[in-house]
Amino acid sequence: MALNIAAGTPTVSGVWPPGVLVNSTAVIATLTGTNYFPTSVASITVTTAAVPPVTTTTALTTTVLSPTAMLVAIPATLLTTVATLPIIITTPTALAPSTAANFAVYGPGPQLWAVADAASYAVSGVSPGEIITIFGIGLGPAALTMYPGTSPLPDTLPATEPDTSVTIDGISAPLLYTSANQVSCIAPYGLVTDIGGAPVNLVLTYNSIASIPFPVNIVATDPGVFSMDASGAGQGAILNFNALTGDYTVNSSSNGAVKGNIVVIYVTGFGQTNPAGDETTLIAAGTPVVPVAAVGVTIGGQAVVAPVAQAPIGSVPGILQINAAVPLTVTSGNAVPVLVTVGTATSQAKVTMAVK
Repeated sequence: MALNIAAGTPTVSGVWPPGVLVNSTAVIATLTGTNYFPTSVASITVTTAAVPPVTTTTALTTTVLSPTAMLVAIPATLLTTVATLPIIITTPTALAPSTAANFAVYGPGPQLWAVADAASYAVSGVSPGEIITIFGIGLGPAALTMYPGTSPLPDTLPATEPDTSVTIDGISAPLLYTSANQVSCIAPYGLVTDIGGAPVNLVLTYNSIASIPFPVNIVATDPGVFSMDASGAGQGAILNFNALTGDYTVNSSSNGAVKGNIVVIYVTGFGQTNPAGDETTLIAAGTPVVPVAAVGVTIGGQAVVAPVAQAPIGSVPGILQINAAVPLTVTSGNAVPVLVTVGTATSQAKVTMAVK
């Protein structure tokens, strides 16, 4: 006789995206959690404000990817009004359904979901001069619009309406690019690190509509090392330098750095600079710009002796170039960890390089 064993109660720990703008087309959302089975299904139950109220349950087309992930299709018919839609997962043999996971249908205007270091995607804080990426919906035009290369950096993109602009603690932030779901800018150097830890507000405005203020913590430094695939992990965007030829080549598994030779590492989130001021103006004038905070580097757990750090002349502000000699004691490999410390903060422990 077959045993009727109850499946575990499903749970939902995350929904991505967390919402869409009102009147959007149908959307596929990813649910993450536990106890997803081939028989698990998702649904949304909505109760109207009519008298008497009307309750309607809509079964969602569900694709179970694994015991911890599934895709659900939310139809456009549920996205016509601003609302919070509760997604519930049920499994026929489970003792109970999941608790509701909310999916938002937002009103018009930009909606901010996260503010992260553009290199590491860490969300712990923002330092003056750091290149940051803002994630959300309704942030800008559908087509990606890039910084046009003029000097100084623009505070709005595109230059004509409707445009995107960002302020942090009321100070305009120079923009690098804007799009519907992602905007990158440089945190103003005028930001003051809050010793008390109280956050300041980041506000993004698009098409003359301002977002709800998004709180960010201002920290002295927040170093992030750039990676080759822009994921914040894996092979770093690191160059090998050949002192004999003066050539720079891209570090990779097929082109590892020679021990004792210099490699070039690129970082953002290095904080205030010396001389002080707007780094954009200083770099344009050819003035060497170095971080105020001390910079340290380890490669494969071995400390680099006296790394040299300076903002490269001619680069976009917010980027720090670090020249570091690969320690002779490093163990060779294609995924040797690289860590950068600026002041008291350390970069993400996910970036690697190749060493012969």
